[in-house]
Amino acid sequence: MKKIAIVVQRYGLEVNGGAEYHCRILAEKLNSIYQLEVLTSCAKDYTTWRNEYDSGLSEINGVKIRRFTTAQDRNKKNSQAIERRLRKKTFLQKTLRFLGVLQTAENLLKDRNANSTKDLDINSHCSIYCTYYKHGIFVKSGGNAIQTAQHMNTQTNRKIRVGDKVTFDNDKLEAFKADTNRDNKEIQEYRKLVLAGIDQVGIVKELGVALTTVSYSDGWDLPIPTKYLIILSEV
Repeated sequence: MKKIAIVVQRYGLEVNGGAEYHCRILAEKLNSIYQLEVLTSCAKDYTTWRNEYDSGLSEINGVKIRRFTTAQDRNKKNSQAIERRLRKKTFLQKTLRFLGVLQTAENLLKDRNANSTKDLDINSHCSIYCTYYKHGIFVKSGGNAIQTAQHMNTQTNRKIRVGDKVTFDNDKLEAFKADTNRDNKEIQEYRKLVLAGIDQVGIVKELGVALTTVSYSDGWDLPIPTKYLIILSEV
């Protein structure tokens, strides 16, 4: 069984936060098919970073949690004072820019240094890089689409956007898979990673696809929960 470590700044049933909640749901989903640990701090509150959980190994809903103590608590008074000073500097910069002082300084830097706008234009050669991730879409009955994956660019031909209502039948599923512009051989190669890439969670009005297992090239099958539909796609 492959090992996975998920690193997040805080973790716990009492912990609020988008990244923290996403991490917990993802860890609980993957825990049955991977040897998984969550690496996190002992802090419960991000405003203080006080060590409130015990350090070391613990378990929440079957997921192993390895906690590390924070070096020091956050001094709220000092932090607020620094934030106030930064806001004042921001106001000063806006004033200087309004008066044209910063623009003069920027023009001076341009004159003294070699600059090329072509160096900044990566669009002309970005195709040689892998600028997107391949994921599976985990679609669950009972909610709207929620973004959970990195969208590196717009190379994908079809997306489910946040808030979309999605309905699938056999024809639409085949059309969706065809939109990826990938042949079956390549699809087979990354099927193993489908469950690890939860792309978006959405609503299924009609589940017309008769799928019970996903077959992998290394010979083992994984049951698909009846409430979920997994679709291969690109982001």
